[in-house]
Amino acid sequence: MQNIHTKTNYLKLLFLLLTPVPAIVLGAFVMHFHGVPITIWIQNIVCVLTGWLVCLGFLVKKGVRDHFVRRWLYLAFIILLIPFANSGIDGVHRWINIGPVKLHISSILLPFLLISIWKLARNNHWWLASITAVGISITLSFQPDAAQTTAFTLAILVVLGSMAKGHFLRLSFLMLMLPIMIIPWIFLDSLAPVPHVEDILTLANNLGSSWFISGLISLVILPSPFLFFSPLKYRSLSIGLAVYFIATLLTPLFGHFPVPLMGYGISPILGYFIALIWFIKSHNLQ
Repeated sequence: MQNIHTKTNYLKLLFLLLTPVPAIVLGAFVMHFHGVPITIWIQNIVCVLTGWLVCLGFLVKKGVRDHFVRRWLYLAFIILLIPFANSGIDGVHRWINIGPVKLHISSILLPFLLISIWKLARNNHWWLASITAVGISITLSFQPDAAQTTAFTLAILVVLGSMAKGHFLRLSFLMLMLPIMIIPWIFLDSLAPVPHVEDILTLANNLGSSWFISGLISLVILPSPFLFFSPLKYRSLSIGLAVYFIATLLTPLFGHFPVPLMGYGISPILGYFIALIWFIKSHNLQ
């Protein structure tokens, strides 16, 4: 029985580690066939390879103790504010520049922030968790980043809404968060889309319908583990992460927003692996 259980765990772990591969590889091929330099799309490939190593490294370590959760949560919140310290692009403050690399910081941090806020609420600090969530949503709306504000707000409504004590508290939290989510949609930025970032599915469609359909399937796979295989004890957080990724995949239909993992950009890949590490550890597959 032990051998069967171990083999099953290895198969689950392999499936989870391979989940982001179709979107990343397909996106790299689409970029290559449209003449995007290898120095661009190879970054996504390198990032997923590095992500595997980091993921496996974290799996052999113990998780962060609960009394350290709050300090890591607020450190991540402070980092989320750093883009406001630079001039931005046409009033948009979403990125942190590290040498030649431009990081879309919310794409990296929001999965971690969702996990940390859930842990804070689980430790009987629901009010502190909800106030922090409101502050994060306001920060995202002022960047402005309609896609990330929407994704985070919907996800945190699932996470904290399921943990709220009473319908009145749940409804009050909903009525507070929804207007914050709407604000950045009213003040959408006018930044021009980058074809291999925001319009990667259009580029795939230009190669043929089979490429487009394959691209859609590869994107649908991304939230599926969190949605269909969520651990029973952590279902609200797992569903919340699924909602976050689904929202980031759907918002490009309504504006010029990056298509995560398939389009160019290492930040969404890093964010996805953060969520994946938590998910694997929650299933005790290490």
